[in-house]
Amino acid sequence: MTAIAKGEDPVPSFADGLQVQRVLDAVERSAADRSTWTDIPA
Repeated sequence: MTAIAKGEDPVPSFADGLQVQRVLDAVERSAADRSTWTDIPA
C-alpha cells in the first residue's frame, strides 16, 4: 500500500507469496469441509 501511495510498483516478497498460498490453501480446505472456519498457520 505504501508503494502504491507513492506511485511506485509494489514489490512482493517471498514471505508475502507464502502467506497468500496459506490463505488459498485454507480456502480450499474450508470448501472441502462444508465451508467451515479454517485456521491459517502463523
